[in-house]
Order: sequence, then C-alpha cells, then structure tokens
Amino acid sequence: MGVLQHPDKSRTGSLPLGIDAGKHKNLLNSDMDEDLLSEILEKIRKPFEELESLVADLSEIPKALYLSRQITDSFLSPNPVNFLQDSVNFIRIFKLRIKLINYISKSDNVDLKRAESFFTETFKTGKYYRNKIKSKTNTD
Repeated sequence: MGVLQHPDKSRTGSLPLGIDAGKHKNLLNSDMDEDLLSEILEKIRKPFEELESLVADLSEIPKALYLSRQITDSFLSPNPVNFLQDSVNFIRIFKLRIKLINYISKSDNVDLKRAESFFTETFKTGKYYRNKIKSKTNTD
C-alpha cells in the first residue's frame, strides 16, 4: 500500500492511501487545524471538481499526478482557491483554443499547424487585438 507523504519532509506523519481519513484526525494538531482544513476544503471543492472534470480525459496516472500537484501547490500558495481557479481558467482556455483550431482545420480542410497559424494571424489582424495593443502603447 502506498503512503501519502507531505512534500515538506520535515513534517512527520503520513496517511496510507485508501485509508479513511476520518479515522486519522489526530494527524492534525488541534480542533482549530481541523476547522481550518474543513473550511479550505469546502472553498476549494468547486474549483477542484471543475479541474478534475476538465482533465477527465487523461489516463489515471497522469491525471492523479497533475491533480495531486495542483492540490499541493494550491495549499502552499497564499490563496488555494485562486490558485485552483487560475488552473481551471488556464485549462479551459487551452482546450477552447484547441477546439477552435480543430474547427478551422476541418472547415478549411487544412492541417492543424496551418489552422493554428490562420487562427493566430486572424486574431492579430482583428480590431479587438489592434485596439488593445494601441491602448497599451498609449498608456506606456
């Protein structure tokens, strides 16, 4: 059976994987620790579940590695909720970009590299992009 070890090796204690965490409350130092953990778990539940659904198409090991890393990094960050929400937003945008490029590829009957190039060039010649670039240059 594997053991889940805290990334900070100076911390003692580990939780065997597959064991009911409710039986291991004594790993936390106090009721306050338990309350804080419960509080943050409730806050990260929604962005984590969304992140989990966004990577559902990955095979089990890469998905587990990615999600466990996101949780670890979020807990080490100043704001775990924002950290996970940023991850959700990044994956959403990444997947949308791929989807849009695939549509262009299929509709124009071109390979993905050419579709991506067309996608990027169309964006860069559009009014939205030009106006944003112009407003950034005027503020500098």
